[in-house]
Amino acid sequence: MLAAGLAARRAADETLAPIARPSAPPVEDVEPPPSEELRARTGFPRPPRGTSPNCGPEHRFTTRPIDSPATFAKALRTELYVGEDPGATKKGEPPARGAKKPSKRSAKKPADPELEQPTWMQWISLHEFQDPRPRMGPTLRPVGGGPVDWAAVEKAVTVTEEGGVTYYRLVFTPMTCSGYTLTMTSTGAGSFYGCCGA
Repeated sequence: MLAAGLAARRAADETLAPIARPSAPPVEDVEPPPSEELRARTGFPRPPRGTSPNCGPEHRFTTRPIDSPATFAKALRTELYVGEDPGATKKGEPPARGAKKPSKRSAKKPADPELEQPTWMQWISLHEFQDPRPRMGPTLRPVGGGPVDWAAVEKAVTVTEEGGVTYYRLVFTPMTCSGYTLTMTSTGAGSFYGCCGA
């Protein structure tokens, strides 16, 4: 009896037409076309990119006009590069045991907003340009490593010209990240975008 019921059910299933479901059009990440008017105002032909999992948003900033890879490296070194973790001692090692901690009084002082660096600058980690390179510590933070080889940074800068603007780009990959691109232009515009994580 059970076998006859199952056979009848299979026959009924085979005769039914499959239900047609409308398919959604594929979602495409469409980049807007370049705009010369936007380039004239901001230095870049497209608006800043937004966020996606582990990426962005793109940060735009102003800097001095860049005219060579050497000027790019100097601006990066003197204006943007935060360097080692402020709590670290030499070569990125953790603070020594018993090191003096900042007092509560000094910690409560309001910071001067003109001296504060934007939070995105913390992601400018030039591990691949350090000699020797840092190693991954037990807390999944880089430890050790030598100073940044700024001559190697300068050599890694690529130069392109588009719409009368010269773009100087450095692509770098901090440890545990997918990669970042820092761009500065001959008109004094800057851009920072990248992804960290999987």
